[in-house]
Amino acid sequence: MFEKIKPLPKKVMSILLSLLHPPAFRKLHKADLLVVRHDADCSYNYRGQAYSPLIDTVVELAEREGHDVVSVATAYSRFTGVKAFASPVSLNRRFFAVALAGFMLKPFVPAQTILRWKSRCRQRLWENVLEHVCPKLIIGIRPDNYLCAASRGLSIPVYDLQHGSISPDHIWYGQELQNETPIQECPTGMLFWDQESENVLSLWSQRVGLDTLVIGNPWFSRFANQLNDDRLVSDALKNRKLFDNNKPTILVSLQWGLAYLYYSGTEFSLMAEALKQVIRETSRQFNWALRLHPVQMRGEELKSTLAVIGAEFASVKDLNWKEASEIPLPALLSQIDLHITDFSSVVVEASWFDIPSAMLNPFLAEGKKLGTYYQAQRDSGIASLLDQDANVIKTWIEQSMLREKRAGLQSDLTILRDFLQAKLVAANE
Repeated sequence: MFEKIKPLPKKVMSILLSLLHPPAFRKLHKADLLVVRHDADCSYNYRGQAYSPLIDTVVELAEREGHDVVSVATAYSRFTGVKAFASPVSLNRRFFAVALAGFMLKPFVPAQTILRWKSRCRQRLWENVLEHVCPKLIIGIRPDNYLCAASRGLSIPVYDLQHGSISPDHIWYGQELQNETPIQECPTGMLFWDQESENVLSLWSQRVGLDTLVIGNPWFSRFANQLNDDRLVSDALKNRKLFDNNKPTILVSLQWGLAYLYYSGTEFSLMAEALKQVIRETSRQFNWALRLHPVQMRGEELKSTLAVIGAEFASVKDLNWKEASEIPLPALLSQIDLHITDFSSVVVEASWFDIPSAMLNPFLAEGKKLGTYYQAQRDSGIASLLDQDANVIKTWIEQSMLREKRAGLQSDLTILRDFLQAKLVAANE
């Protein structure tokens, strides 16, 4: 098939070759551990650098134990090199070169042939990375299919680190991973926050031989059991009080993309209209903390989000979005009394602090497409699905404020540390 393709102009070929051999690729070096993350995973800014709470906590723990680590940013990340913690290596130019070549071949080659060729190129790209780094272990946040295929071909274990709620209705973990992804394109293992999440994949993981382990949430474990020399945690906990009054504080966890994903055809903007009304009408009784999603904290998303906040809550005095969005979630939740969201996975993290959550997305109802989300939290009573009605939300707030708070979840990094030692030390012996 390919021998019939017309030769591409020399200038175009020269551009493609330069893209396939970028200087950044030479920054890879041999290391025990390879970690992979995207901009969307970097919800914290630490000393001027983008920081992934989950992946970079793994990086720091591994380095503390004496292991070399290489960090790679997945396509198409902007926070690479000096812009991010651990100086992630960018593969953007290589991914772009493959995409560009595929586009230029469209007039000459059938679509399915191009798709197969692009898949081979992307897998080969990851094979090149692995051949440069020679890692004993790979940990990523939803590592892509091509990395998984490349790591399996080279017999390198690759683990997916849980980064949000997992349920039977989850479009990836509940459906596509188990039903549509070839086993050779799956990770070899998964690291879970809790037993409930592991249970969602237990039957499938046993059937396909996936290695699973409950390690807790590394970011929260780090704050729950602070080490004396952990400067990040120390810095995060200094002078980070959101409000200087004695009013109870309610957190609203925002999400991006809700308008077109779940409220298409309505006038939905940022959050339910009923919740906006409650915030305005209760501002004398409560402090309101609005936590933006990492995507909403950047570029045009930030401008449009702040425009809505400014227009809707100009009269609300005790409202904080900036510090509430910037400080680590564990530090924020230590100052919170109640939590309200459309359906953010902060429902899970809030439950670890024994903070009640109100969820407002109608698709969380039984039988709907999100109906199995947060089942453990709902069964325990720490999370409730409410109608988008101002009076209903106010009643829930009043009743939840009367609830006696219990001790939160206690966890540490012991299981993760032991896992890293077992995988990395054993591989070197």
